[in-house]
Amino acid sequence: MKTMAIIGVGPSIGMSLARRFGREGYRIGLVSRSQANLDAYVKELADLSIESVGFSADVYDRPGLVSAIEKIVSHFGPIDVLEYSPLMSMDSLVNVLSLDVEHAQSQLDMQVLGAITCVRAVLDGMLQKGDGALLFTLGASAYSSAPSHSNGALGVVAMKQYALMLNTALEPKGIYAGCLAIGQPPHPDEIADIYWEKVQKRQPCETLYGDPRVHAAYEVLLAQGVGRVYPPGLIGKLPTPRNDRERNIYLIGLYHMAECAQILGEGQEKVDEVAEIAESIGGNRSAPLFGANIDLAFPPVTTV
Repeated sequence: MKTMAIIGVGPSIGMSLARRFGREGYRIGLVSRSQANLDAYVKELADLSIESVGFSADVYDRPGLVSAIEKIVSHFGPIDVLEYSPLMSMDSLVNVLSLDVEHAQSQLDMQVLGAITCVRAVLDGMLQKGDGALLFTLGASAYSSAPSHSNGALGVVAMKQYALMLNTALEPKGIYAGCLAIGQPPHPDEIADIYWEKVQKRQPCETLYGDPRVHAAYEVLLAQGVGRVYPPGLIGKLPTPRNDRERNIYLIGLYHMAECAQILGEGQEKVDEVAEIAESIGGNRSAPLFGANIDLAFPPVTTV
């Protein structure tokens, strides 16, 4: 039997992964800060006839993180698949204009150094077998501008690059490394299915779930001081678009607000309110992205 370790497991994507891989016969090792939550997850999986264990650790505590992984290995044997996705706190994120070394270091510690710690803890076992998979879940800011949470963006960009380097170096040794960037409100079971397929096919290294440019459009509203970081929404009057490109950016940013309002359960009234604002600048409430052209809003990068 194979073993999967999920670092930073939560009730959404982490548990969807546990159920998906568990259905395929994997034993599941869970790591998060709360032992009470882990105990509940283990019970939930047991009710589905999925064997699992949970050990608490904080990704900032590197010795503790290694210890938790070693306990999983002691219980189930070497790790076949590692997935790393600790959830960053919105309170820890800062605007790029307020970014300092301490804020940047905190996110690099959590995302990059935590990921490196986990990889080092499992890689020797994978190399000995000549098989294994290393998975990293990223935010959309790995691919688009996100000044509102600059330190988090630095962390996910670095983690993406780490995954790319690992995949290049390890592919000849039979080990796959891959990352998935979430660029829209996720449906957790879809994320789990994508990861399962990535592990089976061992490609591609990079996968985008949604279009990160959608969030980039909302960042324009944040930079203008009329958007709220979380939950997304207007805190001021939408400026009059100066040109067609800006109108498309505004429509996409508004669409992101409406999607988030729906996912977060803010009610149809809130969704309708955002749709009416979109219509006021020529949008279509029934069309994807309220009818905006995302390539016009964010033209492809030019190569010369």
